[in-house]
Amino acid sequence: MLIMATWNDRRFYVLLSWVMIGLIHGQTQASSGVRSAFTDKVLALSRSSSTLDVVDSRGKDQALKLRAFEVVKGSLYLGLEQQQVITAPLSAVAAVLDNVDQYVELFEGFASVRRVKESETQWVLAWEQTIPIFFLPNEKYETYYFVDQPTPLRKVYRYQLKQQDGRIRFNDGLIVLEALDSQRTLYTEVDYVDADWGPLKVLGDSRIWKESVEGLALSDFAIRLKSEHLDWSYSKVRSEARSLLKLSPVDRVVEERTRL
Repeated sequence: MLIMATWNDRRFYVLLSWVMIGLIHGQTQASSGVRSAFTDKVLALSRSSSTLDVVDSRGKDQALKLRAFEVVKGSLYLGLEQQQVITAPLSAVAAVLDNVDQYVELFEGFASVRRVKESETQWVLAWEQTIPIFFLPNEKYETYYFVDQPTPLRKVYRYQLKQQDGRIRFNDGLIVLEALDSQRTLYTEVDYVDADWGPLKVLGDSRIWKESVEGLALSDFAIRLKSEHLDWSYSKVRSEARSLLKLSPVDRVVEERTRL
């Protein structure tokens, strides 16, 4: 979920992206972390054995499906479904997601990402998002990040905000990896995020929506490219991800967002 600015002034984009990026993954008990209206829904999805149905809202030549949801009409409680086929074995995609120490390189806009607690199926990740505006400190938060692999052909990451001690009010989501065959993996991600946007509200809802969707799409591309090209440097992955983002129909996805 991590991001390069598309605005003329990158500073505002990076400030915006702290909400939508880096809050990834995990499967845990429903009672862990900050509960929202979507906690139980995401938990149920993480336990389902069926492939998630994501509407194809892409251009015919695009490799990423996107569908945006407005949780409350006129609000900035954001929902986004994402789906793509990665030409790499499930184990390769999982290796990229499991390599938390390299998130700072894979995703832009972070001063640090580290595991502060780890067990076989549960991590706590501490994030420090860079806020390049002098009067705003970096955003620091922690998320539960839990992993489950019920079969060799399926791996699930569900994430949840650990506590409300910053601008993020709620964050629930998951990533599901499903092996289509030995060399292809279906990658599905669902995110629901609510935050106090503070001074960014002056930019307008449409702009916040657009940059948020772009941020999540950019991180999806980065994960795909690194999984498909393990020998690529992280700088090349980020550069190529930005090229793919230019082809993604973000404006249409935002315009066609539906209300839950």
